[in-house]
Parts: sequence; structure tokens; C-alpha cells
Amino acid sequence: MRKTLILCLFCVLASLALMFYELRVPAREPEPTPLVYAHIIADDIGTAAMQHKQGLQQAASELGVEIRAYTADKNAPQAKQLLSFLADIQKTDIAGIILSECDPNIARRAAEVSTEMGVPLAFLFEYDQPGAFSLSVDEALGRALAQATESDAPIAVLAGNGSASQRRLAGAKAALPTPPSLYESITALSPSQRGTQLLLLTPEWLLNLPAGSTHDILSIDPGDTRASALETGRISALAARMPYAEGYLTLSALHENALYGGPALPIECPVRVITRDTMYNSENVKLMFPLLQ
Repeated sequence: MRKTLILCLFCVLASLALMFYELRVPAREPEPTPLVYAHIIADDIGTAAMQHKQGLQQAASELGVEIRAYTADKNAPQAKQLLSFLADIQKTDIAGIILSECDPNIARRAAEVSTEMGVPLAFLFEYDQPGAFSLSVDEALGRALAQATESDAPIAVLAGNGSASQRRLAGAKAALPTPPSLYESITALSPSQRGTQLLLLTPEWLLNLPAGSTHDILSIDPGDTRASALETGRISALAARMPYAEGYLTLSALHENALYGGPALPIECPVRVITRDTMYNSENVKLMFPLLQ
């Protein structure tokens, strides 16, 4: 009988102790749901698109947020798919929208959707849309090429009339101590100007330059021919974009805006000048040969 009473008393005391502990220890709050950002991709082909996504994912991992990708099927009408993505996004709870390069009509509709939803919008390309984030890289490319020239050599600039070429031209002119000779077409360029440094701001024209040109050519990254162009001396330097950094910085800026508000400013992106002597440096290999990464 005495043992039974002692056991009962022990159970009562244990129950009281447990109740006291539960009163003192607060219940664990549920983990907060991570913010989700929609990434609309018009064209998922190409190394820049791949590196953009890698940069976005790295930033998402560090910030504790998620990326929800909406990728257009290349075998179906693109504009219709992108508009459908935007309609679907309006029905979801997302913190912001990221739009890869696409038709201006889609960009304008994305701006309307972001305004209606009250969420920030970022373009992963240069696009002038009030209230939205966009990359700022073309002027930096032109400025970097100009800064890579030799100060005592005459300088000519070959730039088309496109908006990207004109932004690069503005960057180059701002960095040069004296105004350069300007050319808007290959036919206007004299191939006999030996020793002249030529800033090629429309890299698509590289293959069409006269074979006998004696210019020292510094070019915006010409794409898949970049390695052979440097190795053969066709160009002496190139200014390359850094798509991984562009993706990373874009999500970082968008997330900060989603949390704290503020103006949507241009996203200043780094660029890098690469020469034949530096193309195989470890920090440049991933830019020169992105498919190997």
C-alpha cells in the first residue's frame, strides 16, 4: 500500500513538472514560407541563358528564396506562351518577376502585370521601362574597350546605329581623352590606316572586315568565334559580359526591393577585358569557353 502511494505521488509530481515545463517553453513557430520569384524565359538556348540561370540559382540559395521558371517551348508560338505565363503568374503569390530577353510587347505587358500585382519587375537585358530594374552593361563594355587602348595610338570606332552599339559608343567616348574617328559602316572604313586601334562595337561585323586590314582591333565579345579570333590575332582584345554575375545581381536587387521598397535603379554589371595572353587564366576560361563549365 505504501509503495502504491509513493508511486502515485511520484506520478503526480512528474505530471506537474511536465505541465510547468510546457508552460515555460514556447511552442516552436512554423518555418516561414520562402518568397518565390517568377522567371519567364523566352529562349532557353545559349550559354548566356544557362549562366543567367546559374547566377539566379546561386543568389536564391544564399537569400533563402525560390525561383519558379516559366520556359517557352521553342516549337510553339512564343508570344502566346509568354502572355499565358503572365496570366498564370497573376493567379499566384509571387514576390517579383524576372524576364529574360524577349519582344518589347511582352516586356510592356510584364510591366503592366507587375504594376497590377504590386510586385517588382526586373529585365535580364537592357530595356528602358520606368519603375522596372534592367541591366546596365553596354556602356561598361564600350568604356572597358576604350580604357584598354594605348594612349599614344590613333583610335577609330566602328559602331552601328542600333541601340546597343550607341550605348557602347557613349561609354567609349566618355572614357577616351580625345574624340575618336567615328565610322558607321565597314565600307566607310579605310583598311590602310596602319597602327590605328579600332574599337569594334558591333561584333557581328567582325567576319566582314577586310582581310587586309592593318588595324589593331579591340572588339565586343564576338561570341562563338572569340577564342579563334584572339588566338589568330584577328583581334587583340575583347570586352566580355559576365552573365553569371548578371543573374546573381538581378535577383539580389529584386529581393531587396521586394523586402524594403525603393526606386528601381539600373543594375550595374561587371565586364572583363580579355587578351590572348590572359584568355587561359582561370578567371577567364569560364567566359571564353562557357560550355565547358
